[in-house]
Amino acid sequence: MVQGWHLVDYEFCVDLYRQAGVDLSRNTALIDLAAQLPATVLSDLLNLHTETATAWNDIAGNTRAGCAAELSRRHADT
Repeated sequence: MVQGWHLVDYEFCVDLYRQAGVDLSRNTALIDLAAQLPATVLSDLLNLHTETATAWNDIAGNTRAGCAAELSRRHADT
């Protein structure tokens, strides 16, 4: 159950982001993409600098080890 003060803090933070001009839906979509794609693919797809794409991968919890493991599984299945 969400306590009342948590909801107030969340709404306050959302207001701060909006005042700063941050588009929360854009960030959410970018984090979702970063969770699914390696940084090099993300940087090519969205024309981001590789370090920026890597930072978004880190935020999304997408590690290089996870990508390598997935590629290894794909090659093992063929």
